[in-house]
Amino acid sequence: MNILLIESVTRHAEAGKLALEAAGHQVEVLTDYDSVKIRAGVDVVVSEVFLDWHQGDGHPAQPWGLAVAAICQQCGVPIILTMAGFHHSSWQVMAKAVAEPMKWPIVDTPAASSNYTGPKDWPEVIQQLRRIVMSRQ
Repeated sequence: MNILLIESVTRHAEAGKLALEAAGHQVEVLTDYDSVKIRAGVDVVVSEVFLDWHQGDGHPAQPWGLAVAAICQQCGVPIILTMAGFHHSSWQVMAKAVAEPMKWPIVDTPAASSNYTGPKDWPEVIQQLRRIVMSRQ
């Protein structure tokens, strides 16, 4: 699959790209909301919920990933949202409240990772990709 990965944090983007490529996918990485364009040929978008508006703008990340999900829905492109919810508190609750009725899956960082540098749950993202493939058959 051709995957568009949107992730503001470099170490998470690098780890996600490696994990997704190891699973046999082609991956393009974008680092902020301002650069998002859903192009023809993108099969699935994997986006962090909390993105920078523009990389390096000095502003804290906001839930721009929800806007990405709405764009994907309009374009008919499946989305998988990711986040490290333990450090976003009430924003995490809001993001899940928006995503759930829209049926946008959110893959949160495993509960055992209680710090910002903990890895994202890329194996679960890959499972979600498998579910998308199965739903298309």
